[in-house]
Amino acid sequence: MKIDYAEFIARHHRAEQPEQLQVPKKKSFEAALAVVVLAVFAGMLLFFAVVTGIDQVSRLMAGLAFALASSAIFIAYRSYKVHRNQARDMDLVHAVLEGSRAARMITDGADNTIYHNLKFERLCRGVGPPDYRTVQRLFQNNEEALAYLKILAEKAHRGLTDSAELFSKFEDRERWLMVTAQPVLGYAGYIHWRVDDVTQKYTLDRAIREEREKLIDFTDNAPVGFFSVNEDGRFVFANATFARWVGEDLRTLLDEDTEPPTPALQRARQLLGRWRGLALPPHDLLDCIIDQSDAVARVAAAVPAARRQGALHAMNALLAAALQHEGGRFSSVYG
Repeated sequence: MKIDYAEFIARHHRAEQPEQLQVPKKKSFEAALAVVVLAVFAGMLLFFAVVTGIDQVSRLMAGLAFALASSAIFIAYRSYKVHRNQARDMDLVHAVLEGSRAARMITDGADNTIYHNLKFERLCRGVGPPDYRTVQRLFQNNEEALAYLKILAEKAHRGLTDSAELFSKFEDRERWLMVTAQPVLGYAGYIHWRVDDVTQKYTLDRAIREEREKLIDFTDNAPVGFFSVNEDGRFVFANATFARWVGEDLRTLLDEDTEPPTPALQRARQLLGRWRGLALPPHDLLDCIIDQSDAVARVAAAVPAARRQGALHAMNALLAAALQHEGGRFSSVYG
């Protein structure tokens, strides 16, 4: 039996239709309420007009009263609705700001506090009330921080958001605070302030910087000379010990293009470029370096007489150790 796949698919497969956008129906509660109120008042007016038999002037007065009463009810309802929406929005803002990890405050164009969260109140505890002037008081012993705080406020008034890490010292308490000023859209002059205590982060960063400086100082003044050269024999790295050994200033050694290189630097560049291209076993490479650089004579001339014999012996011992290491001449610098 031959199966017509096209017919089967046509019968059993429903092509996917593009999703129709559901247009939300506008709530007609307000319109229904207005109709009901109007109907009630119109019915009451008609009832009194028919039953009591009032004259035309009284009917006009009653109609005017009906219109005024309807307007008053509508205005009261709209006011209630606006107030309810504002209260809901304030509850939302309150929940967001109170849930923040940072101290937050909103000020108006006159620097009056419109809102502050509990963390901002804690930040100002022992300093003053939770307002902008208390924030200024936190930096009263730091003129530079006070000036930058003013810059942050001026930028926020121009519609710009900026932040800065500022040092605060109030009485005996020292802190680093990250202060952020952000304009509040739709409210001219209003500023949303955020203050984060970054003392722990700053202390950690400072400790890392100090350790890095110690490591650099140790590398520079180690009893071993470190250096690296490129294909042209130019120095790309050298420590202070190596610079002292070759009798050059470290900056001159690395920035060779700033000044004409000295004869010693030219000689070092030529030798290093030559040795870089050699593919010799460790012993032969060391022997070549010592021989071509005239290292024996230079070490003998540079080292004090009391230490000269030991230095020369150490150089020879280095060559002997290279000769004995994994076959010496038969090994390669590449393993």
